[in-house]
Amino acid sequence: MIEKFIEENIESDVKSFETIDDLYKRYLCFCEVNGLEALTKRMLNNRLSKLNVGVRHKRMRNYSLEYDRQGVKLLPCKY
Repeated sequence: MIEKFIEENIESDVKSFETIDDLYKRYLCFCEVNGLEALTKRMLNNRLSKLNVGVRHKRMRNYSLEYDRQGVKLLPCKY
């Protein structure tokens, strides 16, 4: 079902990035609407890496580490 989530919610865009938190919030919404049991945030991130969806990136922001995936953009929410 990860593939369906990606197909409906994410597009490749080399100039864009999405935080892991934003991707995970959308994924949770997708799972709720489709009656699916959600993976953990870490498991989702690992699956996105295995499927070559964007590039995992970490950076410092306001003295805390923030994770994102570069090269992806969330599509408008359908839920």
